[in-house]
Formats: sequence, C-alpha cells, structure tokens
Amino acid sequence: MYAAVCLPDLHKPSNHRPPSFLISKLIINSPWYFFLIAVMGGLLASFWLYRYKKRPQDLPSPVYQLLRLLRFLSVFCISLLLCSLLFKRLETVTENPQLILAIDNSSSLVNSSDSNSVKQFFGQNLEALLRKTSDQLSVKTVFFGSKVRGAENSPTFTDKETDLQQLFEEVENNYANQNTGAMILVSDGIFNKGANPLYTAEKLPYPVYAIALGDTTEIPDIAIQKINTNQLVYKNNQFPVEVVLGSRKVDDANVKVTILKNQEVMATQNLQLGSSRASGTCQFTLQAAESGLVKYTVTCSVFKGEKNISNNSQTFVVEVLDNKEKILILAQAAHPDIACIKESILNNSAYEIEFGFTDRFTKALKPYSLIILHGIQPLNNNFLNQCKNQNIPYWLIQPQSPEGIDGLVLEGFNNRYNDCEVSLNKDFALFGLNNETKQFASILPAVKTFFGNYRLSNSYQSLFTQKIGQVETDNPVLSFTDNNGQKTGLFLGDGLWRWKFRDFAEHRNTKQFDEILIKSIQFLAVKNDKSFFRVMHPKMINENETMSLDAEVYNKSYEPVTEPDVRLELYNADKKKFVYTFGKQNNRYHLDLGQLPFGEYSYQASVVYNRETLSKSGRFEVKEILNEKLNTVANHRLLNQLAIRTGGRVFYPSNADSIPLVLAANALIKPILYSRNTTTSLIDYLPWMILILVLLSAEWYLRKRYLSI
Repeated sequence: MYAAVCLPDLHKPSNHRPPSFLISKLIINSPWYFFLIAVMGGLLASFWLYRYKKRPQDLPSPVYQLLRLLRFLSVFCISLLLCSLLFKRLETVTENPQLILAIDNSSSLVNSSDSNSVKQFFGQNLEALLRKTSDQLSVKTVFFGSKVRGAENSPTFTDKETDLQQLFEEVENNYANQNTGAMILVSDGIFNKGANPLYTAEKLPYPVYAIALGDTTEIPDIAIQKINTNQLVYKNNQFPVEVVLGSRKVDDANVKVTILKNQEVMATQNLQLGSSRASGTCQFTLQAAESGLVKYTVTCSVFKGEKNISNNSQTFVVEVLDNKEKILILAQAAHPDIACIKESILNNSAYEIEFGFTDRFTKALKPYSLIILHGIQPLNNNFLNQCKNQNIPYWLIQPQSPEGIDGLVLEGFNNRYNDCEVSLNKDFALFGLNNETKQFASILPAVKTFFGNYRLSNSYQSLFTQKIGQVETDNPVLSFTDNNGQKTGLFLGDGLWRWKFRDFAEHRNTKQFDEILIKSIQFLAVKNDKSFFRVMHPKMINENETMSLDAEVYNKSYEPVTEPDVRLELYNADKKKFVYTFGKQNNRYHLDLGQLPFGEYSYQASVVYNRETLSKSGRFEVKEILNEKLNTVANHRLLNQLAIRTGGRVFYPSNADSIPLVLAANALIKPILYSRNTTTSLIDYLPWMILILVLLSAEWYLRKRYLSI
C-alpha cells in the first residue's frame, strides 16, 4: 500500500568548513622569574645528569652535547607548562548554506487516485533530485503530518492528520539563526489541523519551493464532515447530536442520515443538498438510556458514482453517568462572587447547583458532594462544623475572619487588610491548568486579603500566593488540602469576581476563569476511592495519541505499596487478548500501551497482595481520525500561494529536476564567512605536547643506542 523508498543519507557531518586560523597574540600571566626558574631547572637537570657522571670513551662528543641539550629542552618545556601561557587565535569559519526538505507523511498522499505516480516520484525522481541538490547544499530532511519529526528511513504515509502550521513553526524555531537557504516542501497541499499556514510561512526568511503532488480532479463525493455532541451526559437525560455534511460535484442530492447503536436505528433524517458545493446540518436528540461508554455510528447514503465512501460513516462515543454531583452554595449575604460561581458551574453539565442563605437554610448537608461557604464567620459556625463532622468537602471563600480556619494561624491581624496581586505556584500538584490559564494568572487583578504573618499547615498546597509589588511570598490566596479524606479549599480574599471580569475583558470569554473554578470544584467534589487497588486511565483517546494507564495498590492502612506485580489483560474488539505487566514508578504503577488501532477495548487488571487477589475491570475507546479521508483532492493553489509569499516557486514531478539549477541561480543562497577569537592554554596545545614527547623520545633513543641504558 505504501511507497517503499529509502531516502539517501545526505546529512553531512557538519556544514562548516575547517576553520583557518592565525596565532595573533601570546598572553603571559606569570611573573618573569617563573621563566628564569624554568631555564635554571633545565640547566641544572642537564648539568647534574651529564656533568658529574663520567663520559664513556667511545661516546662521541657531539652526541654527548646533544644529550645535554635534549635534557635541557625537555625539562624547560615541561616547566613552561606550569606558567600561565595562553595563545589567542583568530579563526575564520565558513558556514555552508543548508536546505530543509519537508516531506508530507500523511495518508492523503496515497488515498487519492494519483497514488501510483506519487509512489513513483518518491521511488525514483526524489532520490536523483536530492543527490544533485546535496552537491550544493547540506540537506536536512523532516517528515510532517500529525507532528513534525526527524527523517526516518522512508516515508510511510500513515499520519492521520496534516498540520502545515506546526511544520513552519517547528522549522522556524529549530533552524533559527542558521544559514538556511531554502525549503523544499513535498506535499499535496491538504491540511486539516492547525491554522492556515500562509501567515506562519510569511515569517520564514528564505523561499519555499513546493513540489506539488496528488490529484486536483474533483470527483462526486458526499462526506460527514463533523459530528458535534456532548462527550459526557447523564442517564435518562436527552442530549443533542449535530451532524454536518458536505458535498462536492453532486447536484440536488437527497441524503439519508441515520444514527445507529449496536446496529439498531436510533434516528433518521433526510437532508437536501442543492448544489455541487453545498453543506448542511442535521439536528438529532437522543436519549441516554444506559450508563457507561456508549458507541453510536452515523451513516449517510452513498451517491451513484461516488468513489470515496470511507467518509460516509463516522462513529462517536459518549460517556453516560448515573447521576450528577450536587453542589450547595451557602452565603452570609448577596455578593457578586456568588453570581460568578453559579454561572460557571451552570455551564458544566456535570453538576447540579443549589443556593441558600445561612440564616434561612435548614436542609441536611449529607446529600451534597461539596459545600461552598461564602462570606461566613468560620469560628463556631454550625455549617462548617457539620461539614467537618460528616466528612463533607467544603470550600471557604472570603471568610469574614481568619479565626477558626483549620490549619491557618495569622499573627498580627488586628482587623487590617492588604491589597495584593497573586502569583501562580509552579509546584502545585493537586490538579493542572492549561498554558493559556497559566498565562492569564500573571494578569489577575489584586484581591483584598488579611494583613499579618501567615502560618499554613503543611497539608495545604497553594495554587495562588500573595504577590506584594514584585515580591512573591508564600502567603496563601487559593489553597487546598486532603487531610485524611477531608477535602478543604480556602480562598482568603475579596474580589474573585474581578478575575472573571478581567478574563472577559482580555479574551471576550471566561474560559480561563471557568477552568480555575471548575478544576477546583472537581478536586474537592470528586468522591474518594476507598478500594485497595485502583486503575486510572482516560475513557476516550484518538488513535494518534498514546494510551497509558496508572495503578495504585494500598495496604490496610492505606499506605501505597509497590512490592507485588500488577498484571493487565487487554482485549480488543475481536476479543484477542494481550498481556502486560505494569512498571513501577515511585509509589504507583504505570503502563504505556503506545498508539493503539481504533476500536473498543476492555481490560482486566489484577494483583496478588497478602495472599489476596484484587482486580479491576474497565473499558476505553480509541477513536478513529478520519480527517485524511474527508478530503483527498490536492490543494495546489495553497502551495502556489505559499511559494509566492515566500519568494519561491511551485514545481511538479515532471520538472522537479530543475530545482538544483534554480537554487544555484539564487544569489541569496551562499556561504557565510565569520571570524571568532579563541584562547588556548599551553597545556591544551597539542603541538607543544608532541614537542615534549619528541624530545624525551630522542634522548631515550640516544641513551639506549650509545649508553645502553
């Protein structure tokens, strides 16, 4: 199926010519009498060895004098090594230009009707082209598709996505400040991941010469372009499914769209696509009748003459949960923080929210997964005491006083407050934030906090700490703890609502604020697993992602142990079994399964500890990526725009052999000459060491030859 081509090894060991240099200066860092001592040492060694000993009668006088001279010179040269002598040299280095060869490794190259000519080009033309080009330039080869990586033996055309934006960004970062003359881009111009590459390519300081592959002929095709739905729903709830279809070279098509579950038809709609380049949307509403991972298949009817039918069906998976987590917000009085918190929680379907004032609320707290206490007096508070006694997670936000907060001691408070900004704790490990939220943390508005000397229990971890001016302190602002199963959160400040307003002002949405709030709630509200054997893994991943599982084993005191081996039996959709053993990492187990073929998998994990067998079973879904199958028509127009904006040209396999001539005619592709000063100590100067070795060897030979010693 794939082109079996081995690219020639054109990576030169170095694209620098050997430097030419001159010793421009001798630097002496020792006093003058060091050199006098070196001379005296050489004279004394020569005089002592060859003056008092009687010279043999048969030893010629010239040889005797030569031995004395050799001894003097060798001792003198060795003594000079103790002096700080430095050679300063001026080097002239020639850096040859390099050529970046970027090869598209995605499957769209071999999915088109022109796949045979693509294989022929990689098998013959490209190899000959590179051998001609390497005579002028140093060639650096990279493959791109789902990600950018160094050249392998041959392109496999197995990547499920094409990201041209990442290609240009990686090349710009990895080859910056180097003498890069040009890039040759071998591609069909199709990209289905990342932003439009035209804007990224404009930043390149060298031209892009594209070799356009693939077939640009449009054929009749109807495709399911996208399926939009919730990944997480709750049992007995309804959830929407949106199916987006597109057509090419098909007029007045009446398309039947069907959703199936286990070959059972769940819903059907007809969609009329009226023109040759049309798109349409079908809206469905399904019922979540069973819990767990539920797999659905969406199909659309096949049009007469349609050749690419692989994009006429797609699957999607939803995780159905039995019930929602219930969250209670109790407030001392109305406050803008409460509205911000409620709005963020309501945007997440995993939670149910209830609100009440502390002076009117009379219900029991036990049914709730998390209690958010806003603006209360912690000391002798009835609701706070109930949370502690019943082991219910709670989150204190803007307490009226620091008194009565477990694990916190504040000295010198005296009802004084301080306005301070916050600093993100990079060592925080209870949950993670994405990079955008971490950047947003640096511009969070100041909050009003208690003034004094803070002493926080070691069981707490602070996500945000106080920043006074440019000084980052350890004083907490937002902290969490899990102390013997009692989860607690503290927000010691007034002004949480300001964070949400700043997020909207900067990004026109509140995604970063919502992530901080929801990640905090997820940590606090999640129910602790009290079992002695636990297995953690994602429920759904894409087929180009690495599947990994973590496991933990505990003794009767809930202390992690790693002595026993954890075994995993993995079953694919065909019930074929694969057996693995977890690796041990610190206090847990880890297993990396690599990239798995798409489909549904089940597993049975087991461990034998203290003569007791513990086991866990579960399922996960590896989703197929269909981006390369949705569109197989080559986009040579994009390649032409890339070449024009960077000052390059577009070539085809028929005229690609003229690329070396075009590169040679480009006056900007030329070697770079630069000079640099280097300083070398005498003890590191190889010729000097060779000189000492020659002197000692010559003396040893003459003594062996004439004195037999």
